[in-house]
Amino acid sequence: MKFKSFSFMLIAGLLATSAITFSSCKKDDDPKPAPTVTLSATSFAGKTGETATVAATVVAQEGLKELRITKYLGTTVDATFGTNGTETVTTLTHSLSYDLNEEGLSTPVRFNFTAEDNEGQTGTADFIITTEASATYLLTNFDWQWKSKVGKVFEADPESEQILDCEKG
Repeated sequence: MKFKSFSFMLIAGLLATSAITFSSCKKDDDPKPAPTVTLSATSFAGKTGETATVAATVVAQEGLKELRITKYLGTTVDATFGTNGTETVTTLTHSLSYDLNEEGLSTPVRFNFTAEDNEGQTGTADFIITTEASATYLLTNFDWQWKSKVGKVFEADPESEQILDCEKG
């Protein structure tokens, strides 16, 4: 009888221990959301001399490790921006201003915002800038002197050079 009682107590104890172990050791498998980057605007189109401004806001439930802003000219990283093309901040909000200039006339300028949380997860957003030449830019950056002015004085005359000496550079 003692053996049955001891066996029953041993089995009951093992079952209780197993039940407590399995119910209290719940795995923390719930995936944590990756950080998100929200921009006040995703694009800007303007003329040389104007300023494009964007505000970035990061939501990182696991804590923000860093926010990297990388500047691209087309698809190439612009190494003149920040350190080798990337500026790093550790704040949840950041404002970026960019003065449109001739570098954006031939290719779009893009700023990529990448937030990394303390778990190594990332979230990104892009700000794309397209630039047109302003009238001021065109007037001050090109040679507007006459080189030639071929035409006719009278309808019956043949075409000839009509530029006057005072119009030559």
